[in-house]
Amino acid sequence: MTHIKRIRLKLGISQDQFAHLANVHQSTVSRWERGLLQPSWDDLVQILKAAAGRLQPHDMFPTPDTFFPPDTFSTGAA
Repeated sequence: MTHIKRIRLKLGISQDQFAHLANVHQSTVSRWERGLLQPSWDDLVQILKAAAGRLQPHDMFPTPDTFFPPDTFSTGAA
């Protein structure tokens, strides 16, 4: 499950309602959730503003390990 879908489900709303919050088309939300497209920073900020009080910044901007496997930046040096 993508991070965007987790956020939408946490809010308890449909893709169409989420699209309205983000000021995008429902098909864009569908692409985000399927991992075919990534939301821009502006999209994420818009969602956070529109969902004020229902989301915290850490819900929108998770830690780097959410996006990268643990050894992504390993140099192999001990």
